[in-house]
Amino acid sequence: MTDSAFVRNRQGSSPNKHGQPYFWVPLAIALLALLASCKPAEDQNLAQAPLTGREIYQARCIACHQADGGGIPGICPPLLNSPLLAGPPEVLIHVLLLGRKGPLVRGGTTYNGVMPAWKFDLTDAQITAVINDLYT
Repeated sequence: MTDSAFVRNRQGSSPNKHGQPYFWVPLAIALLALLASCKPAEDQNLAQAPLTGREIYQARCIACHQADGGGIPGICPPLLNSPLLAGPPEVLIHVLLLGRKGPLVRGGTTYNGVMPAWKFDLTDAQITAVINDLYT
């Protein structure tokens, strides 16, 4: 090892096979640590403020189930006239908490999207607010 490579190594950047320091390694580690600590502002807002079921629906559900509850054909089933809303609330609670994936047939259309589990992202009160909004 040359003296200059040794000096660079002692300064925190290991040289590569050409004697050039790997200056990007500490930078990449710092960037990854920064990104891992970030949360979208939307998540922070949901945790900080009590929101109505409609506001939570608009923040979390509208992209898939749409503003009118019509869903996205072949991907996300509609909530309008859904047997899920016509049945016992325990089934809807189960789907909101644990999510759902795989093919689902409604009205002759097959939906093959993924419903995320919200049990770690929404509080019980927020899930209750969404359910109450869906039933009204």
